[in-house]
Amino acid sequence: MFKKGFDSSRMIIRPMTTDDVNTFCFLFHRVFSQEPWNENWSASKLHACITKQMKKKGFIGMAASTPRITIGYLTGFRLLSVSPIFYIDQLFVSTDYQGLQIGKRLLAQTERHLKNIGISHIILLTKPGSYVENFYVKNRYKPFLSPVRIRGKSFFLKSI
Repeated sequence: MFKKGFDSSRMIIRPMTTDDVNTFCFLFHRVFSQEPWNENWSASKLHACITKQMKKKGFIGMAASTPRITIGYLTGFRLLSVSPIFYIDQLFVSTDYQGLQIGKRLLAQTERHLKNIGISHIILLTKPGSYVENFYVKNRYKPFLSPVRIRGKSFFLKSI
């Protein structure tokens, strides 16, 4: 079931679990091997990386799922030494479901959750000049430390 038959009313945003690791890795690889990222992660390295992240104190992960499949993830962590700040490490939606407001819903639900647990700011890095940067701007994120680039990416901030 791809975009054509997608029923967004049946989608839920839920906490990510260890049962999500394989799907996370599969979708991550599909999304980030394409433009504008062009990253080439090995399956084993990706699996080890997300498994390690999920065990860290302060990790928060959310999944966008239908009754049959998971189609997107948002992961990050609370910056424990600089509370109350959350760093978005990854936000992605399956290429088959992009453009259907899923990323926006993942972001909004995560922001509500973070606000409920006392986090008031979100930061992230994203590729400058990309459609991804535009996505964050549309969702009220503002460039921060401009024109500073970290790993070639723009730094964004949002107070929630």
